[in-house]
Amino acid sequence: MKNIKKCAECGYCRREKGTYSTRYGFYCGHPDRGYIEDYFLRKQVKKIPGFIGFGKPFSGTPALKTSPAWCPEKKEVKLQMGSKAEDYKKNVGNLP
Repeated sequence: MKNIKKCAECGYCRREKGTYSTRYGFYCGHPDRGYIEDYFLRKQVKKIPGFIGFGKPFSGTPALKTSPAWCPEKKEVKLQMGSKAEDYKKNVGNLP
């Protein structure tokens, strides 16, 4: 299985600093922007599509331990793993 990186280790993570702030806001700059926007619409996420989060004050890395669920890199791993979760949901629905 492919190892999923942290956002801080990803080459698509970009940072932006506010005018009067000591912390950076981090965004995903992945080329598959359509997947990210579609995920946010389907799951009804109420924040800016591609927004990873804020870092600690004066830090140049996001304060995440893993990549978010909507990460396009995770999409590739899920496709390789197959539909085990969907099969489980079908079988649980058929129990008496």
